[in-house]
Amino acid sequence: GGGERVELTLFLYSYFPWGMGRNAKLYPEPLKFDPTRWIPFKQPSPYEFPVFQAGPRSCLGEKMAIFEIKVAICSILQKFTIRIAPEEVSKITYSVNLTMSIDNGEKPPRLWTTLQPRF
Repeated sequence: GGGERVELTLFLYSYFPWGMGRNAKLYPEPLKFDPTRWIPFKQPSPYEFPVFQAGPRSCLGEKMAIFEIKVAICSILQKFTIRIAPEEVSKITYSVNLTMSIDNGEKPPRLWTTLQPRF
């Protein structure tokens, strides 16, 4: 079957923990191994580490939203097979970043796919 043509747009946000851990403003002599810098332990500000989130805009429903998207994705994957559109395969390259991401020269990167019903 031909399936349904669907455009997939990827939005990439930068998160650079390697650089954050080497920030001399946060950690004097960041490359020096010094376990005593954590003694006595002081709870870091929630603004120092992005994983902790902070401020009035942190999401109260984050866990529910993640659960809902997992359910939606599982529902789609149970009913459809997702394939890269044949004309897209030759365009795909990979960017060299912290993680290897698809890069087809478009900004933002778009990847055309087809959904084929499972039988």
